[in-house]
Amino acid sequence: LLKRVRTLAHVDDRERASAYLRLLEDRAPRYSELDVSMQAFARMLFFSLWPGGGPESYEAGLESLRTEVNLRADLREVIQLAMADAWHVARPLTGAVGVDKVAVWSRPHDLTEIKAAGRRQGATINDMMVAAVAGAIRTHVIDHGADPQDLATMVPVNLRPLDQPLPRELGNKFALVMLSLPIGADTPRARLELATQRMDTIKSSPEAVMTFGLQRVVSQSPGQVAFALTNFFANKAIGVLTNVPGPRAEMTFAGAPVRQVVGFAPCSGDQPMTATIFSYNDEVTVGFASDAGLVPDPDVLAGLV
Repeated sequence: LLKRVRTLAHVDDRERASAYLRLLEDRAPRYSELDVSMQAFARMLFFSLWPGGGPESYEAGLESLRTEVNLRADLREVIQLAMADAWHVARPLTGAVGVDKVAVWSRPHDLTEIKAAGRRQGATINDMMVAAVAGAIRTHVIDHGADPQDLATMVPVNLRPLDQPLPRELGNKFALVMLSLPIGADTPRARLELATQRMDTIKSSPEAVMTFGLQRVVSQSPGQVAFALTNFFANKAIGVLTNVPGPRAEMTFAGAPVRQVVGFAPCSGDQPMTATIFSYNDEVTVGFASDAGLVPDPDVLAGLV
């Protein structure tokens, strides 16, 4: 099967790529549970992996993939890289970046209400906020006359064990993993379900560890090589989407209470925007850092969250 991974590098249409990614998720439906169109894509995936015949049925083929966690992670990565340019099509978010940048942020939202709503849907706060950001970008794309399609973004995944004490020398130990934002889903519930599924898949896959190893190789490369490789991978996504849990209680600065904290992630390469979900004192805010030319009305985008 590993020898067949390269065949998916030629997937060149969004509908098929989205179907394949769904079939390769940890919670992927069984063949018998698929509708007619998805069964057709399942058969295409089956023959891409077993061109000479393999498992006795399509059902058995998909079932055999469930146990191949590493293989499915590799397949998803290949499909996402192959489709990065196709996903990166929303006209308001494409083009050459300029020098001028803009920073805006949403109004603060009640964290307790978001947590309660998430529990009712079997979702985390992060799932809820990822779906909310996807919904805001979807509306922004439609308002600018573009077709809403899933867009690739990068999410940081922490690799430092939370139950171990911090080392004496601090530093980052995380990997950037590709996440397909469910921009194409037309209802909030559908976006939340897809966001939850895709985030769960990232958490349970070895993709983050593999990416971290690749990042170390890039960082140790000669300057110009590292710069070129960094931009190559950065340009596969519209930006970074990160969630930063801040202090849970109100803080003070020089004796004055801090009312709100907003975070911003830097843009890299030709990325048009980043989104930072930051929680503080039982409220959560989304900060957008964007290119002034590619996102001409970021304040409107922030207001949609």
